[in-house]
Amino acid sequence: MPNSLSIAKERISQISDIATSYVQKDKSLFDHFIHSYYEPLHQETAEAISNADLAGMALHHFTLLKAYDCSKPQLAVLNPLAEEQHFHSSHTVIQIVAYDRPFLVDTILMSLEAEGIDVHRTYNIIVSVKRDEDGQITYVEGAHESATSHMSLIHCEIAYQDNENLEALQQMLMSKIDTLDIVVGDWKQMRAQLNDIKAELSSKPLPEVFYSQQEIQAFLDWILDDHFIFLGYREYRLEGGHEIEVAEPTNLDLFAIGNSGLGLLRGSEEDKISESFNQLPKGLKQLLTEPRVLMLSKSSRVSPIHRSVYMDFLGIHKFDDNGKLIGEYRFIGLLTSQAYQLTVQQIPLLREKANKIMAMAELPRGGHAYHKLMHVINTLPRDDLFQASVEELYPIVSGISQLQDKRAYAYLAVSTITNVLSRAWFIFHVISSTLSYASKYKTF
Repeated sequence: MPNSLSIAKERISQISDIATSYVQKDKSLFDHFIHSYYEPLHQETAEAISNADLAGMALHHFTLLKAYDCSKPQLAVLNPLAEEQHFHSSHTVIQIVAYDRPFLVDTILMSLEAEGIDVHRTYNIIVSVKRDEDGQITYVEGAHESATSHMSLIHCEIAYQDNENLEALQQMLMSKIDTLDIVVGDWKQMRAQLNDIKAELSSKPLPEVFYSQQEIQAFLDWILDDHFIFLGYREYRLEGGHEIEVAEPTNLDLFAIGNSGLGLLRGSEEDKISESFNQLPKGLKQLLTEPRVLMLSKSSRVSPIHRSVYMDFLGIHKFDDNGKLIGEYRFIGLLTSQAYQLTVQQIPLLREKANKIMAMAELPRGGHAYHKLMHVINTLPRDDLFQASVEELYPIVSGISQLQDKRAYAYLAVSTITNVLSRAWFIFHVISSTLSYASKYKTF
């Protein structure tokens, strides 16, 4: 819907007049399209582009929209020429037509950034289309909730690329969209899998070594409450007679179960042994087969969609009716930005850790020292809080709390589990001379 900052309707009409002079048929359809296309455009953006170029840009995108057959996205990467595309740009232009889906624009932009390509301008508009029985577009309008078909139109201008590189860039972007489609297509199934696993855990005896069953159930509910972006799932079978009471993992084999993979972890139709697990030293196998019900850590893989960061790994152990460890349910994804904004007390598992740390400190509830220590816990990175044990966290938070009372720069080196397979050292730099207990430390 247009607003006071949008391009003026009079100018859109002028652009439409120029563009329709190039259109041999579907002039009325194109006129509806161009108004839907440019009404949300910010006038400041439009001021930098001539009416003729805006007309050509819309016409080229309209051509892609008409060519879209609802099966595969339309994607063009070009160095436009006025005599061919009716518009000109000193930048290379990317135009995409695809059905609207989550993370599409994010994925395109992060893929370009990963290639070291500067993005100068991005314009994304969602439109609703109507089609006849033959699949031909009969009407285009701005997106609204009652529409049955929403299309995402992306116009992106990037640093100039040589013509010989355009096809490779197009193929790379199409591959990223294909990957996104796999993830989005399997999203509901991945959520359903976690719901089934949650129900299974509630019906079996589980070891309460790290977390209570009640807190585990609450955490899985929290994950399902839009705090986790599901990117992949796979089930694994553990063989070798490993009993929880007798942890001797040297003879264990881990198998990826055929046809269990979803999203980024889609794979073989047959069971396949995990060679990477077999190559692990005994100590790391021991870590992976500890009698914990679940583990949240960092994957060694960077997410190919939405955010270019290391993915989060959620492993849930699978037990038989006698409490024997027999496998693992594995999810990869991303904690949402909202998850990182919550206090520790609002996040299951972390709130239990925080309560245990406060109990170890034996501070009077409600006092200054109590609130200061709780504040320190809340300022720790959420990833480290998930991965480190209470025994590892307690000296960290108590040390930081004590350092805040000193009039000096202080460095505290601490060891924390940064992922399932490794440990990393990080340093807190605390400036306490001018800050109260609400001061923050910097993580290096």
